[in-house]
Amino acid sequence: SSGALVQRFEGEQGFLRGTLRAMARQRKVNGVGAAEPFELILHTDGRLTLHDPATGTRIALESFGVSNVSVFARLLG
Repeated sequence: SSGALVQRFEGEQGFLRGTLRAMARQRKVNGVGAAEPFELILHTDGRLTLHDPATGTRIALESFGVSNVSVFARLLG
């Protein structure tokens, strides 16, 4: 909410980039802009979900394996 930089990713970042592009593509299809941020939700059982409140899109990140989940988990600090 403060607009502060949380994490900087460099290099290809295939899974991260692909996931965020899919979310951005869904926004474009729905005619929604980029103003509202995506939400990374940590559930009490340790699962992570990437949610787009603007479109309602949800991606259960654990479906893609531990190494891919860890890319997003780094954002939680």
